[in-house]
Amino acid sequence: MLAAISAGQTYHFIDLDPGYGYGSGARAVNASGIVAGWYNIDDNVGHACYFQGGILHDLGTLGGANSEAFGLNSSGQIVGKSQDALGNEHPFIYTGSSVIDLGTLGGATGEAWAINSSGQIVGDAATATGTQRAFLYSGGVMNDLGSFVSGGLSIAYGINDSGVVVGYAKTSSGYHAFRYSGSTMTDIGNLFDSEYSSAEGINASGQITGFFMGSDGVYHGFLVTGTSYVEFHTANTDFVPMALNDSGQVVGYSVGEDGSGIHAFLYSNGLYPDLTQLIDSSGNGRQLYGVTSIRNDGTIAGWTLPSSNSPSHAFLLVPTNSQLVPPTAFSFSRGSLLSGNLGSLVYSDDMRLIAKAGVAPTLTDYPIKMIFTATSPADSPSSLAIGIESKAQLSNITQHIEAFDYSANAFVVIDNRTASTSDSTAYLTLQNPTRFVNPVTHEMKMRVSYIAQSAPPLLGWLASMDRVLWEVTP
Repeated sequence: MLAAISAGQTYHFIDLDPGYGYGSGARAVNASGIVAGWYNIDDNVGHACYFQGGILHDLGTLGGANSEAFGLNSSGQIVGKSQDALGNEHPFIYTGSSVIDLGTLGGATGEAWAINSSGQIVGDAATATGTQRAFLYSGGVMNDLGSFVSGGLSIAYGINDSGVVVGYAKTSSGYHAFRYSGSTMTDIGNLFDSEYSSAEGINASGQITGFFMGSDGVYHGFLVTGTSYVEFHTANTDFVPMALNDSGQVVGYSVGEDGSGIHAFLYSNGLYPDLTQLIDSSGNGRQLYGVTSIRNDGTIAGWTLPSSNSPSHAFLLVPTNSQLVPPTAFSFSRGSLLSGNLGSLVYSDDMRLIAKAGVAPTLTDYPIKMIFTATSPADSPSSLAIGIESKAQLSNITQHIEAFDYSANAFVVIDNRTASTSDSTAYLTLQNPTRFVNPVTHEMKMRVSYIAQSAPPLLGWLASMDRVLWEVTP
């Protein structure tokens, strides 16, 4: 379960997929809007690419079948890995015309993970003995960064514009996150009470993000500043940060050990909400999967969760000036609460508020009537919408949605529909939005009611709500 927020930044979803039907992903985005990543040509072959101006550019390979891009700098130089003619994966750089083989440390394989604005590249490559070692490629030379033990494995994932490198390396008892500067590899894994940690990214001020294995057996995300750190995790959930920006915002993914699935997250100001829940209506129900880059303006790159109906799609999330506002209170004018609370309504997470039908005075009165209230962050919003994810226990239940019109001092009908017996979302845009916000207190109210369309087969039937929100644009 991801942490709740009281009012959230929203994002507009931009689908970058070329539409070939085999899937794509975005790995990095720069300030110029260039997006580096990959796309699949068919079920077996994928190529590194970049997206710019709505056009996909195939980077090709080093002579083999497959390639993939991982990193991108402000000049549009791209790094990644590609198969050569022998089928071995080598690190590459693309500078505008073709991919160039960076070689290895004497072995057969390697990959480049990141590049800074000076063109310094980090990654890992095999030595002559076959051990993968972190490298820094600078001035045409690939330098082995070593490890904490002789002959030990190491991998470098990030580099900032000061040339400071982060990754992880073998120790005598496990693997520890490291910071490499000058010619010194410093163990930052010692900050954590763990024998396994990895640093995934570093920003301009030297903040480092990554993860470590907690004593509870799951990965905990971290953000290191100097010699102190904050961690983010929830019970039975792995948190794997992948990137951060210069403001210390972190993106990554979480995996529920309890089978709750994979979720993309954003860590910002001590909170780490599920990014999928922060997308406006442009997301059209897409589930985010990989998020591996966040720009200083908050733009996020990644790819969606593939399904039986659709392959993964490369995307950008662009911050909007809208806010998602959950209820601050609810009450029943008919019916009763069976289980749940306000926290049950913040995210689409199967933590439900469940209402039980009461006794209505007539057959045309609603056995369940709930009123939800919230406070608008704007007194005169330019647009206002409400969203309700819910379901009913029975198939013949009508859901009736009203919003309170403060100019008319009355509830007005917004929607009337047959409730689904599985989770279904009503997303409704309100016309003339200012009238639905109290001009003095900024209060907003909606009423959600349920009634059986014919005599129900049982008394005390149920309706449940997984998410209730207002989307407010100032």
